[in-house]
Amino acid sequence: MESRVLIQQFGADDFELYYQLVSDEQVMAMITGKAMSRNEALEAFEATLVMNKKDPILGKYKVFDALSREYIGSAKLELDVQQHEQAELGYMLLPSCWGKGYGGAVAQALVEIARRHGGLKSLYAMTDPNNVASGKILTARGFTLDRLGEYKGMPSKFFSMRLD
Repeated sequence: MESRVLIQQFGADDFELYYQLVSDEQVMAMITGKAMSRNEALEAFEATLVMNKKDPILGKYKVFDALSREYIGSAKLELDVQQHEQAELGYMLLPSCWGKGYGGAVAQALVEIARRHGGLKSLYAMTDPNNVASGKILTARGFTLDRLGEYKGMPSKFFSMRLD
């Protein structure tokens, strides 16, 4: 089955796409609790570019609708700094794309990328406990809910998935 999303690593010319997401209060409400300033976003984007140079497959991505080529959000498969056979799966979508099936398509595409990578044995993801839709998307793709907790001061649900 062909994916309805196109995922590509962020490059040096993609800051405005990235900033469009991280400066949006609605998008960031369930991720960090607040939108980023332009300076905060520039700093985070520079770190994204450094990460993307470390691995040609894993990293942070821009996401487009596969047919229209419209920018719809960002995604990540970020290696765990302590457990190199594990990566964090995550995504953010523009509010105009919520509830249209893109979250599931992005999550599925990321799982497929992780399986093709070859060096990963597991994935994990975190959601805001109030973000029921993202929890359903993850469990529908094989993730299991491990625990409730906190991440960087935000309440979180922690999910995991074995790849082997």
